[in-house]
Amino acid sequence: MLRDELDLEHAARPRIAQLATVDERGRPRVRSVVCRRILDDGSLIAASDGRSAKNAHVRGAGQGEWAFWLAGRRKQIRLSGPTRVVGTEGDHALREDLWRALSDAARALFVWPAPGSPRGPCDVDFVQAVSADTPMPASFELIVTTPDEVEMLDLNPHPHARTRWRRTEAWEEQALNP
Repeated sequence: MLRDELDLEHAARPRIAQLATVDERGRPRVRSVVCRRILDDGSLIAASDGRSAKNAHVRGAGQGEWAFWLAGRRKQIRLSGPTRVVGTEGDHALREDLWRALSDAARALFVWPAPGSPRGPCDVDFVQAVSADTPMPASFELIVTTPDEVEMLDLNPHPHARTRWRRTEAWEEQALNP
C-alpha cells in the first residue's frame, strides 16, 4: 500500500519524509529525509551520515517515526517502530547498492566535514562530487525503520478517514475518528 501511494505521489521526485527521533535528553527531534528504499517487509531506509546527531539518537533510543505528506493525494501516512543504524558491520550489499544509487553530489556529502560541526572560514573541505566507484566511507550509514504501527489520514472523504494498522502476530486494522 505505502509503495503504491508514494509512487502515485512521487513518480519522478524523491520520496521526502519527516523522521522523528528522541535525543539523549528525551527531547523530540524531527528532520526531512529521503526514503531511498522500501524493503519487502515494509522497512523504510534512508541514507545518513554516521557522524550526524540523528544516527546517535537512533542508536540511543532504537525507535523512530516517519511521516509522509502526500499533498496531491491529500493523505498523511505515519509509520513507527524499531529503528536501527546499519553501518560498516551491517548489510554490506544493501549499503553498497544504495551508495552506488546516489548522485555524485549526494555521495560527496559523506566526505564533507562532520554535520553540525562549526564551519571554517572557507569552503575548500567541501568536495563537489564523488563517483560511484569511490569506496564507501565509514560515515555512509543507513537508518532502517521496520514499522509495527502505521496510520493513514485521508482528507478526501467527508468526514475524513483515519485508519491504524498495528502489527502483533499479524497486521490488525482499526478505523479511527479523524
